[in-house]
Amino acid sequence: GECKPGDIIYNTIEENTEPTETNYEVDYGTSELYSQEDMDSAIAAIMNEFNNEWQVKCEMHKIYYAGDEISQNELWHVQLSSIAPFTQSLVMYSDFHSPVNPEEAGAFDPDQEYTNYNWILWREDGGEWIVVDRWY
Repeated sequence: GECKPGDIIYNTIEENTEPTETNYEVDYGTSELYSQEDMDSAIAAIMNEFNNEWQVKCEMHKIYYAGDEISQNELWHVQLSSIAPFTQSLVMYSDFHSPVNPEEAGAFDPDQEYTNYNWILWREDGGEWIVVDRWY
């Protein structure tokens, strides 16, 4: 189905469903800060945005952890720019493929593999990850 501006898209979210099979690769790297479970919840936030909120329908190929140092370096942004009580930051990179059709590719070049696309997530202790920034 083609989506025209103004169409209302209803996303139904099933509660307590098992994770669906993913067709992208995940590399958790090594972390002193975050467990695999922490990263999985960050990835879920990324994929929700990637699949549901992005205007562009890209195909995710790989998501990988940027590392503790890069994630920690983002924390000063949190403290500088945020009034909310975020205390943790996590950075993931992703590789994805943009739509073949130029009209669907938006700001991306059509039919390209994008690598090292940054996703920056913040949360407060025990809270939900929020995607606060993403850039290439």
